[in-house]
Amino acid sequence: MKKSIYLTILFGIILYNHLDATIWYVYPESYTDGDNSGTNPINAFQGFVSINGNAIQPGDTLILLADKGNFTNETMSIGYKSGTAGNPILITNNSTGTPVIDSGYVFLQNASYITFDNITIQQSPYSAINMGDSVSNIVIKNCILTTSGQGIGIASSTGDNNLIENCIITNNEYNGIGIDSNACSPGNETRIRNCIISDNGYHGIELNGNYYIIEENIVERNGNSIIGTSGIHIFAWPYSNRGLHNIIRYNFCNDNIEIADSTGFGPDGNGIQLDQYTGFNQVYYNICLDNDGAGIIVLDSKSNKIYNNSLASNYEDSANGHVGLKFLAELAVMSLLTDSNCHSKDNIIKNNFVYAEDSVLAVGIDNESIIASGNAFSNNLYWNKDNNDVWQWSATTGNDESTWNSISSASDFIEDPNWAVLNPEQAEDFKLSDYSALLQRGVNVGLIRDYEGNPVLNPPSIGAYEYEFAVEEVHDKSALSKRYSLSQNYPNPFITKTVIEFRVKGNVGVQYIEPLLQIYDLAGRLVKSFPIHDSRFTIHKVTWDGKNNLGENVNSGIYFYKLKVGDEFSQIKKLLLLR
Repeated sequence: MKKSIYLTILFGIILYNHLDATIWYVYPESYTDGDNSGTNPINAFQGFVSINGNAIQPGDTLILLADKGNFTNETMSIGYKSGTAGNPILITNNSTGTPVIDSGYVFLQNASYITFDNITIQQSPYSAINMGDSVSNIVIKNCILTTSGQGIGIASSTGDNNLIENCIITNNEYNGIGIDSNACSPGNETRIRNCIISDNGYHGIELNGNYYIIEENIVERNGNSIIGTSGIHIFAWPYSNRGLHNIIRYNFCNDNIEIADSTGFGPDGNGIQLDQYTGFNQVYYNICLDNDGAGIIVLDSKSNKIYNNSLASNYEDSANGHVGLKFLAELAVMSLLTDSNCHSKDNIIKNNFVYAEDSVLAVGIDNESIIASGNAFSNNLYWNKDNNDVWQWSATTGNDESTWNSISSASDFIEDPNWAVLNPEQAEDFKLSDYSALLQRGVNVGLIRDYEGNPVLNPPSIGAYEYEFAVEEVHDKSALSKRYSLSQNYPNPFITKTVIEFRVKGNVGVQYIEPLLQIYDLAGRLVKSFPIHDSRFTIHKVTWDGKNNLGENVNSGIYFYKLKVGDEFSQIKKLLLLR
């Protein structure tokens, strides 16, 4: 391995006000044609070992030039070097192409306010990017980190406020991202967002830390080289106070893999796992599909909030290694530790949509977790498409709603969700259909946006999506469309009043049929009727003030309004009332 260079400045000894930011250039070490001053592409630094670290100041840009080949076997080590909040140091490329660090890596220690943008690192024997002690406010974006020991490694004393976004982290030997740091604090979380983390040998993301936010990532096909892995894995060493206060939201975890050991045992392959000794995490608006293990499993973990996730068709069990587990459930709450103080307890599980197939349960909780107490289920919807058992409570199984709610003290639903796509293959397939059982049957948990960024209604829908109230029509007979039409209400959404306009065009000699306008809620119950008496005007306008036939205000939500003209014409549209 080539010698590393440390970019060093001792703050507190020299106060340097860098008013004029400088652009510096670096070629691979094999380039020897310039004067090695770094001031322009011709005279670029000759490899990372030649970088003049003392010259680079806050606000400067270091451009890695790609037109002379890869930075092969070169390591960029940055220590005791920082930009500022307003003037970070940028390490990026120019129009010659994406620079590739091949068989080398980046190492950071005692560094802050440095941004890496659009760089590829491959075939590193270690982590492609190693974040060591006292590293904070580092941004890693638009990078490709592949075929290395690990994509990104975050060490035990790495600092806070780091950001990893829009990266592709794939085909690494161990984890996509491995985190062993609890240095973050509330308001100073490190974020991992909008990345593709796929096909790594161990976990997609292994999180042994506190106060991390993992959001909007695609985490797929990880765990292809060792047993005991999951897409997103929150864990802690015994009694270490790790794996706490993290937020896992808006992720799509699919097709994560479980392989079996020499005995044929393979216990995991879960979409999201809250593992032993962890707790106080929030897991919401994630979609977990087609994983080898559970969609979400809570294993000896406490006081987590699990809201509005959509889980479907998990426990594919491609290695047939889950034999011997207490049960197979899409959403599992379990305890295995001998220390009963660490069993799964006080977990709040609300508004989740859980769709099982074959003999897999939708939800299961074992006796140890029941004894630990405090696990609360509310407004979840479960279904097994093959009409098998839906739930397991300790050793009791069943598929009826009333028994489950009675023994679990829950208020959950067991019914066909009637969703848009019966056999989902991607996240978009979880969007709700017009008459889905998931529509606005959740309970308010204080969240404001769904998986796709749409505002959450009150009450919210169950699962990861709110309903998109696009204009749709049913039972519209095209031959009559010139005589009858129903327009979209305006304004929509509305708060106090909305206007519904329709046209009824009569013909001379044709008997006039009184039109009827009606408003229904999502359950199909009649809310308001507007009979139109003694009127043959072409255009009708009806104002609805959000009250029912008894004069009472109705709740916020989606409603259907229907125009019916005898047996000749029927048309339905949707509107949204916001209080």
